[in-house]
Order: sequence, then structure tokens, then C-alpha cells
Amino acid sequence: MLVADQDWSEVAKFGGVVANRRLNIDLSRGVLKPKDCFKGYDVWIIASSTEDEAAAKQKVFDALFDGLHTESGRPVMVLSVSIGSATTAGQTLGLGYAWRQAKRLAKGRGISDLSEEVRSGRLKVVMLPDAGMAERFSPMTQGLGNSRGRQKLVGTCTNACGRVFDLELIIAVALNVAPFSATNPGGRVDVFWTSQLTFGTIPHFEIRRRNAPFDKFIVFLDRSIFASHTSTNQQTRYLYEFGTAMMDKNG
Repeated sequence: MLVADQDWSEVAKFGGVVANRRLNIDLSRGVLKPKDCFKGYDVWIIASSTEDEAAAKQKVFDALFDGLHTESGRPVMVLSVSIGSATTAGQTLGLGYAWRQAKRLAKGRGISDLSEEVRSGRLKVVMLPDAGMAERFSPMTQGLGNSRGRQKLVGTCTNACGRVFDLELIIAVALNVAPFSATNPGGRVDVFWTSQLTFGTIPHFEIRRRNAPFDKFIVFLDRSIFASHTSTNQQTRYLYEFGTAMMDKNG
């Protein structure tokens, strides 16, 4: 339609969006086979509902990152922990509990104080909460066994040692978010939930961060898409059902 209407400015805008998404997809495909060192996070914290799930993901991600060393010269470290009930899985309480457990595991792996390593900028750390029902933004209505990311996707990926892995949502999310580490200046932990896989419209290594206690991705909302046939109350209800917070111009 854009070409038929000869709306060339919109064609260019659309082409840029598609090109950047394709770039981010290509970045994720190259994460496990870097030309030199691994460009992702030094430490990966994975939070699960049960001890069994945590142990299983430890094995999977240890194998996934096998043979890779980060820019700091360290092997990629995976700290897989259990945070129990789904009621706190994605909340501040659950993340805090996961962090405390990860610090204990890290100490046994040679990092005496993980918090200090983050504050000093020596290590970049990411947390992947993978516990709870994940009833929103999931291919299925509920996570498998209270594991958001164990849902199967089509395709495979190959690690640096040539081992092939069947693709799961959690693996795809990990590969997708790895390039964000380039924008982490140190001193903070990045958190990505494993119930959703989204390739952004800006190259992931060019995301601009703010010096705020919590940085979050913001998606601009075009009200005109449904404003013509829904009331304000209906719009708010739809956003609530999708688990989306809406902010006005005044913040």
C-alpha cells in the first residue's frame, strides 16, 4: 500500500525498521560463534521455580556457552538458581532472592563478592527470570511446568564447539539479549524475562540508557489504531489485559 500510494517517506521508515530487526536477528545468530571473544555478558543468572529445573538449565547453559571466553578473559559463567513459588517469580522479591543465591554460588566459583564486581564494572551480569506461569505474551497460555522458557521453538543453534541444540524460548531469548551487554556501562544488572522474544527496531548495541535506578524499554502507543471504535475506558482495559502500563506526557 505504501508503494502504491507513493508514500516514499513511510517506505523509507518501514524499510529501516525491517532492516534493523533483521540486523538484530543476525546478531543473535552470531552470538555463539564470535570472530574473537564472546561479546555477551560475563555472568548469566537464571532463576527457576524448582531445584530440578535449575539443575537442568545449569547443564543446558553450561553446554551452550562451552568454549567461549568474554572480553575479560573469563569463561562465561552460568549461575542457575531456584526461587520457588510463582507468586514472586517476576517481582522485586523474587529477583532479590535470586541475586542472593547467585552471590553464594559465585563465591563457590571464585568470585568472592559478585556485587562488588558489578559495582566496579569488572563484570557484566544479566538475570533471566524463568519461573512462574507466564500467562502473558507467551506462545502458550501457561509456562511448561512453571518454566516460562522451556517452550519449544522451530529450529536449532550450534555452539562454539559444534554441538547442536534444539531451540527453546529461553535459549532464543538469551541469544537475543546478549548484544545488549555492549550498552551496559557497568554498575548495573540487566534483567530480561524469558516469556517473550522481541527483536527491536533499533540495533541492540545502540540502545541509549538513562542513569536511573530502573531502566525499562518503552514502546510508543499509537492510539489512533483503535481510538476510532473504542472508548477511553475500553482502551485502558485492553492495555491492562496485556499487562501494559501506560504513561502520559507528564510521566
